[in-house]
Amino acid sequence: MRYQPRSNFWISGALLFWVVFPVLGRETETATVEIDARRIVREIPKELFGVNTPWRWNGTLLWIPATLEYNADVLRHTKALAPSLVRFPGGTLADYYDWRKGIGPQKRRPPTSIVPGTGKPEIPTYGTDEALEFARRIGARLLIVVNCGTGTPEMAAEWVRYINVLKAAEHPEYRVTYWEIGNELYHKPGPGQDRVHLTPEAYARRWLRFEKAMRAVDPDIRIGAIGLHNLGAGRFNSFPRWNETILRSIGDRIDFFSQHNGYAPVAVADHVPFERGYRTLLASTKLIEENLATVTAQIERWAPKRADRIPIAVTEWAPLFHAFPRFKWTDHSKTLGSALFTASMLRTFVESPQVGLAMHFKLTDPDFLYLLGIPEGTRVDKTARYRFQPAPSYFAFQFFTRHFGERLVASRTEVATFSAGGAGWITPVEGAPLLEVTASLSGDGKRLYLIAINKSFSAAIQTSVRLRGFEPKGEAVTRTLTGSGLAAYTGTGRVIVPGITYEDPIRDPKGSHRDRNVRVRLGKVEAGKVFEYRFPKHSVTSFVFSR
Repeated sequence: MRYQPRSNFWISGALLFWVVFPVLGRETETATVEIDARRIVREIPKELFGVNTPWRWNGTLLWIPATLEYNADVLRHTKALAPSLVRFPGGTLADYYDWRKGIGPQKRRPPTSIVPGTGKPEIPTYGTDEALEFARRIGARLLIVVNCGTGTPEMAAEWVRYINVLKAAEHPEYRVTYWEIGNELYHKPGPGQDRVHLTPEAYARRWLRFEKAMRAVDPDIRIGAIGLHNLGAGRFNSFPRWNETILRSIGDRIDFFSQHNGYAPVAVADHVPFERGYRTLLASTKLIEENLATVTAQIERWAPKRADRIPIAVTEWAPLFHAFPRFKWTDHSKTLGSALFTASMLRTFVESPQVGLAMHFKLTDPDFLYLLGIPEGTRVDKTARYRFQPAPSYFAFQFFTRHFGERLVASRTEVATFSAGGAGWITPVEGAPLLEVTASLSGDGKRLYLIAINKSFSAAIQTSVRLRGFEPKGEAVTRTLTGSGLAAYTGTGRVIVPGITYEDPIRDPKGSHRDRNVRVRLGKVEAGKVFEYRFPKHSVTSFVFSR
């Protein structure tokens, strides 16, 4: 099968597609890539490169309450990562969060339950002021999720006033433009669970009350509504007509439409073999891209008058296999294979024209889903200072924030494809490309950037690259992220938490599950308008061309 992404600028006739299941295990593959720098597809929104920082656990160990300072490792690495937005205060936690308890002198802040009536209360040491200042120090802005589950419109409006009137009077860079009303309120709790949720009709009514109160304080803010078109076998949205109801009811008022379909494969059973799990993960971005196209069509159908002004915001996404330590797949969110997924997701967002905002879930964590993690074997009690270091996905993310341009250009990739039998919530996938390539120009047009993702388990891909509309001079700078295998990592891993035990993770039959050798290698290549390049197996490679 030959693959041509959304930014394709050659219109071909009918193609005969062929899918070979074992293709990920071959030793050699070939591909052709053509880039047309004359064709600008779109300006790339800088808001595609955001992260999440929940309030609990001192901002997931970002804040050190004993010394009233930020973790120096987190600050340093996050500045180098250069995210554009920081989503706060959650997640699910947002729909129980009273922001008023997280301001003022830290000693006077009252203990607060993460979810009322459950667990041990925590002092909200990482509150609004700390989140605002953290975003300022790393050169980003906040996106705030207001409590629509247990909060009130008046609380939300007070929050807008606190930040955009009071705090911004001293620090204009604190002003928050993006506000999201609620988080995953479309999910009914299961038996024995106590989780706030709303019907779509009730949410639309509440959204309008919140919006009116918030815009009365600051009419220039951008306010988002939540939605979800279920992906694969997942049924996280309990209301099949949620998106239709929201878009028909309040589509003339919303400024962005939040989706959380960037998790994959989710809920992978322990009996799923290693290769099937990773094959499914790497193929899943094809389904996610199709899902985003479906949501785009829904916006056009049910909010036609403002469809071009309602971007999709994927406000939570990550390579999620499982969420609990008792499952064997949970640890695999920290691997090179997950970094390939991260790069593929960012490529998907860049090339999906309706997607305008996206936030990785999450920046830091002591356990499993993160860009910055703690060295394996560290004992964690949530109060001390810890050393943080990048996980593999950090480097894939950084390729797009530091080594990519502002304007997406047209590209075409022809390469063999692979199929996946499905795992967790991801149903079987056919026709996923082995090599994904996306390209962009700098704002001044002097540099051309290319990012390529080789998803093959064992094959380097010998590729013929042709550049149109851009004649490079001298050598191109390359950066290659790879390691010994899909389960290789950087040394961030299982920490020691009192009372928590872990199952042994699913193992790579080839042994890479204990290899701490994921690295970024710098290089140079003599590149003309046509050149050959061999992309290493299971790798992400970036090029920077100058003229």
